[in-house]
Amino acid sequence: MSDVLEYKGYQATVDFEDGRIVIQVLHVRDHLTTETHDASKVEAEFHALVDEYLADCEEIGKNPDKQYSGTFNVRIAPDLHKKCAWFAVSRQISLNELVGRALEGVLVEAEAAARTVRENWEAAPEMISQVSESNVVVKLRKTSRSEDEIVVAWGEAIAKERRH
Repeated sequence: MSDVLEYKGYQATVDFEDGRIVIQVLHVRDHLTTETHDASKVEAEFHALVDEYLADCEEIGKNPDKQYSGTFNVRIAPDLHKKCAWFAVSRQISLNELVGRALEGVLVEAEAAARTVRENWEAAPEMISQVSESNVVVKLRKTSRSEDEIVVAWGEAIAKERRH
């Protein structure tokens, strides 16, 4: 599984391949990668790659952002597909609308959970917190993980618990 970095509104995956650390910037119009052998330089290499790409795009008047069509395939278990189709019909909405609403709901919940963590960040690294409305207990120990990684982990845990 890849690590994910964020900088200036862009994400990148970080993978270890054949003794190299490969950084690939996501959500841009072009295939944008770099590599390093030094793990301590990953973040700086990613920042430099994004900065250089944005400068090049500005110079030639190109929008750097990947355009999304709003269409993608979702692979789920046949039984879940059937349940979703029945549910959508019973609510008089399309399956596409149901999926869109579900995805939007997950993102809203994760963002709310992330806000909660950010508001309570000073205590977060050593606390065991309970989120009353979802009965989620999240154990956060001191680690080398960044604040954003812990925020995302907590947000994902809360969103997962609320779905069950």
